[in-house]
Amino acid sequence: MRILPTVIAMVLAAVSVGMMALVMRGGGLGGASGDVALTAPALEAIRGLPVDDIERITLRRADEPARVFERRDGRWWQTEPFAYPMEMFSIRQLALVAVLATREGAVLPVSLDETAVPDSLGLDPPRAALTYEWPGGRISVELGRLAGAGRGYLRPQGGDEVFSVEQGLHLRAIQQNPWEWRDRRLFRDVSVDADSIERNANLAAGQERLKVVRDRRMWRIVEPVSARAEPMALEQWLRGLETAQVTGFVVDQPDDLARFGLDAPPASVTLTSTRRLSAGADDEVTTEPVVQTVLIGNRVDATSNDRYAMIAGMPAVFRLSLEERAKLLPQLLAVVAQTASGVAPPDVKEILIQGRDDELRLELDLDQWKVASMGGRAADARAVNDLLRQLTSLRPEQIARDAFPVSDQVAVVSFFGRDGRPLDTVRIAREAVSASGGGGGRWILENGDEILRYYPATVTFRLTARDLGLIAPLPGN
Repeated sequence: MRILPTVIAMVLAAVSVGMMALVMRGGGLGGASGDVALTAPALEAIRGLPVDDIERITLRRADEPARVFERRDGRWWQTEPFAYPMEMFSIRQLALVAVLATREGAVLPVSLDETAVPDSLGLDPPRAALTYEWPGGRISVELGRLAGAGRGYLRPQGGDEVFSVEQGLHLRAIQQNPWEWRDRRLFRDVSVDADSIERNANLAAGQERLKVVRDRRMWRIVEPVSARAEPMALEQWLRGLETAQVTGFVVDQPDDLARFGLDAPPASVTLTSTRRLSAGADDEVTTEPVVQTVLIGNRVDATSNDRYAMIAGMPAVFRLSLEERAKLLPQLLAVVAQTASGVAPPDVKEILIQGRDDELRLELDLDQWKVASMGGRAADARAVNDLLRQLTSLRPEQIARDAFPVSDQVAVVSFFGRDGRPLDTVRIAREAVSASGGGGGRWILENGDEILRYYPATVTFRLTARDLGLIAPLPGN
């Protein structure tokens, strides 16, 4: 066995480990030997940054305006040179990487001589400077050029000592684009206390102003028609607003918004919410409106479906893809309620059916529907309940915005509550000829909202006394 080469290799390995330990403890660049932390109190302060207590970070880069980030109500915002919401994780990293870069055993002091002066190290002036502030404390560091081997030069501001540290802080503070730290969401707090959504768009034929408002727990369309909103469609729209994101930032504080079509944008979406403030001395909770608007401008270029956009009040122009815009700009017919009526069947006490030739008023008596004008005769309960179910839950095969065809009207059905007050009314018409050319055509139901709901001719709506079992069928029927 060749023992000597093995022994030599083990000795060399031990020497290498010893050299590495010496370098890491500060003896390899001509600085003081021993633990660097013992001779550099400023480094101890950086290592001890209270990351989760920091409330303000200022980043200064050469030839760039200072960027100031402040924490407000638990969220980070860029406040200078203009206000913009930031991603909490990214801003927190500006402090955390400073702690990691200066951890014990990872810092090497630099001897300043003719070959290593602040100018040659990129510290006169510094490539970047960071100031961290928290209640009762403040500290600043200056960052120079990268030193190679994954390291960079750092100088505590106001001090004479320079150190070589791991480059994580340098890469983030000097090289990363601060756009990457921004909150890319277009809207915040969408599902919390949202009061109204307004969409204005003429990007495509047929689009127009669409506004929905919350009435307690329900949503209603108030423009361009007064109509019920489809709950699932509203939930989808709200989810879309909540998840819609910037596709890519383009420019900050542009001189001319007209270049992007944002001086008079062809489309916009506005979300209005209510922010609850802290209770006063009388325990009354005060509120204030919060209005968020996204403006959508011109197409980026002839080969792209992306459009320029910006958040109102925040001068940062970004791109918005077709997919993200689709979340913001639904069509009216995609949001309007599908069913003919929005009443809850258990709330209905009376049903009034006004036909072409007669009128029926059915009143619920326990589990029977009776007609007082017929001596209290009971209708076929199953037939009446089927009609009630159809008008409140049956979905149409087609929906359109158009004038109701009064000439084809066959009945008007009105619902009344237990207190006798009217709940809702549905108009019913039928096309004269079906698409196949025989018999009656499709049914058309309208809820007073200029929205026509079309049902197949094969559907049976029981609307007459005979249909409801109040008159015996004719012989042979």
